[in-house]
Amino acid sequence: MRPAFRLTAMLIATVLAVAFVLHILVLVRVVPYQMVWGGRIDSLQALYIAESISLTLNGIMLTMVLSFLRKLPFKFSRIAYLVGFSLMSVLFGINTIGNLLSHNSLERVLFTPVTLLLMLCFAGLAFAAGKSISKA
Repeated sequence: MRPAFRLTAMLIATVLAVAFVLHILVLVRVVPYQMVWGGRIDSLQALYIAESISLTLNGIMLTMVLSFLRKLPFKFSRIAYLVGFSLMSVLFGINTIGNLLSHNSLERVLFTPVTLLLMLCFAGLAFAAGKSISKA
């Protein structure tokens, strides 16, 4: 793996790990839930559902990235990396739009650049996975 792609994957893994912790803190209500989800969560039930989905997706993404970095004892197929990283790039593109439309100014200012960066990084990893498929 090229050093640039390794660095990109390490950056993604770090951001996802921090996001995972943030969402746990939101779930246990240490961090106010108005700070995430565009300020649109209006009940604890909605919070638990949204955070469960977020933690699950973050866990899947983190697992794929750590596997790509060979930090886990298993790996996915090249096509799984291509499809997974492409979908993650699209997901973070949609999330970036959602952050821009957030009712919470902190979320708009702080998380919009983070999700945009993740979108671009995942697009780069999808490109790397696609190149490895074309070489095979």
